[in-house]
Amino acid sequence: NPAPGNPAPGNPAPGNPAKVARTGSAPAGTAGGAQHTHSTCAGTSASLEGWPLLPEDALTFGMPLGRGACGLVSEGRLFGQLAAIKCVDACNSPDLMRYLQHEASVLSGRLADLQGACVPVLHAAGFWRGGLVFLLATSRIIGTHPHPTPGSHAAATLAAAVEALTAIHAHGVLHGDVCEGNIIVTGDGKVFFIDFGQSKLDPTPAECEEELLQLRSVMSGSPGSDRSAREHI
Repeated sequence: NPAPGNPAPGNPAPGNPAKVARTGSAPAGTAGGAQHTHSTCAGTSASLEGWPLLPEDALTFGMPLGRGACGLVSEGRLFGQLAAIKCVDACNSPDLMRYLQHEASVLSGRLADLQGACVPVLHAAGFWRGGLVFLLATSRIIGTHPHPTPGSHAAATLAAAVEALTAIHAHGVLHGDVCEGNIIVTGDGKVFFIDFGQSKLDPTPAECEEELLQLRSVMSGSPGSDRSAREHI
């Protein structure tokens, strides 16, 4: 896996991806809200172009959910709606900000019609606190990370995970970091993949097949299959 700050080869520069300002204001893949091209943070004006600036009272934060490639992930509310929220320092962590921008671009672009089916719904991506913070807010997926267990339930979960990842590949996206922490199994057996900051567009068939093999290894609990030591939500 590439280290934070070095997005996977093949990722486009997140110059003009689609943005969503708030749930209900615009469908996934379309721009929403006021657009701003300035910042209180020197050196980030190019990255600000086209991304919405969310109002100060847009967010409230609750309990932490875990830690991902870009830092802490928290439960919170965006305009009153429950969400999983990632925030990074736009001034001092531009590389991490690009991870979140890339994830927002992928969710609202290639994976738009998979939102809510096997990937989270993108609620918002943009700047906050006058441009000092960049945030990504998605739907809060309630479930558990996969744990290898024998029997028909495990086989059904594996089949659902393979189907979900195959659909993601069919939309031209390689997840890039398939591990237990990036897979959530809901109570009704649906499988969601989260955290697309290291994803790659237009993968080769061989890359897709390799990632499916990695998924099978993760789901079976093979030693060393969870390549990431960090906790993901």
